[in-house]
Amino acid sequence: MKTRKFLFVAISLLLGASLFITGCKKDDPEVTETPETPDVETVITIKSTPRFVGTVDGVKVSYIEGNKYIDYCSSSSSTGEITSTYKYGSGMTDIRNVDQPMLDMTYGTFSSTGGAPSNETFSGFFTTGSKPYSFEAENGFEVQMFDSNGLLWSTSLGTANQDGSVFTIDDLEDAPSAYEFCVKFKCSFSCKLYNSENADVKTIEDAVFVGYFKNMM
Repeated sequence: MKTRKFLFVAISLLLGASLFITGCKKDDPEVTETPETPDVETVITIKSTPRFVGTVDGVKVSYIEGNKYIDYCSSSSSTGEITSTYKYGSGMTDIRNVDQPMLDMTYGTFSSTGGAPSNETFSGFFTTGSKPYSFEAENGFEVQMFDSNGLLWSTSLGTANQDGSVFTIDDLEDAPSAYEFCVKFKCSFSCKLYNSENADVKTIEDAVFVGYFKNMM
């Protein structure tokens, strides 16, 4: 079997604005405060900028697409005599070191006897709801990340035990363009990652990811 993987990255600039508030004069009438409207980027929805937020070993992390972090899509396929299989990836990485993702997730496996799926079939492969973790994304999700020392951690390494872990696709929407067809998704999850050198465990909790899966045509 032959495996091919393509990496697609898109970079967007984040614009910031500062809001200055002046105080009231002492002789002004008392003003009743209006509750502050939550920032749209802190209320994470399917419309949010691609991101990964959560806690890793109890430390809060936030990787949001912009000047420093970028999101990407990847696809891999294995071609047999009759059936071809496809796995779809999405992640966030530091623009200065794109080969070591801050977070990478892969979902599989789609099987086809007629080559790559149509956009309609590809979109229908993804559904909301609870999903299993699966070794190397054979029948569910695999989550991976590199730490600051370049060590790979994965749900598929070590014992791969995911007792108590959860993964839920919360929302989906088609995201077609003139050049490609993607499905944007928002998911929430917790999991245990293992490395390839020893029995250490890295725990991800209360995590939310927004990203894209891309159809490989």
